[in-house]
Amino acid sequence: DSAGNPVVASWDWSSDRGSDFRLARCSDPFCQDPFTSELLEIGFSEVNWKSVSLLLDSNDYPVIATKQQLADSGYIDNPRVFRCSDVACSGPVSVEPVAVNSFAGKVSLALGSSGKPVVAFADWLALLGQRDAAVAFCTDVTCSDATIEVVDNEASAEQLAVVVDGAGNAYVTYYDATAGDLRFGFVAAP
Repeated sequence: DSAGNPVVASWDWSSDRGSDFRLARCSDPFCQDPFTSELLEIGFSEVNWKSVSLLLDSNDYPVIATKQQLADSGYIDNPRVFRCSDVACSGPVSVEPVAVNSFAGKVSLALGSSGKPVVAFADWLALLGQRDAAVAFCTDVTCSDATIEVVDNEASAEQLAVVVDGAGNAYVTYYDATAGDLRFGFVAAP
């Protein structure tokens, strides 16, 4: 956070409801003092949350990208963005889908200068061994809508990471599992 104290988002598979989402805020820079760990109740049951990417906005409010797998959906993992309304994420939380009916793989989150989330993910929709590297540019800070751009439809993308520049352009690195190469992609802001 802005005071230098770590904030960690994770999922906990020990729940009987699927996997619970947790947010921990340390009270010192080294997490030596007791810290708070909150279970985020976000209104979904029978959901498995995976691949967490956390950033804090200019107010120190958590913004989280993750993928959601419904218990009865097989392999469909929908990338989602959570935006907390306070530092502890104890108030209302907006939860918006970035893409639907995809198989997202790992997700990576960046925030543009206007606070709009940018999410990189491997879109495995075809489930034919092809994993397109894709970037979702959220149209507002809660990500109620997004423009999805394909970075690379030739690679079998895994382990994506994204950063954005001041103009909102996305720079993406990813591993091409088919070729065994580390790749770099650029996507201009829409």
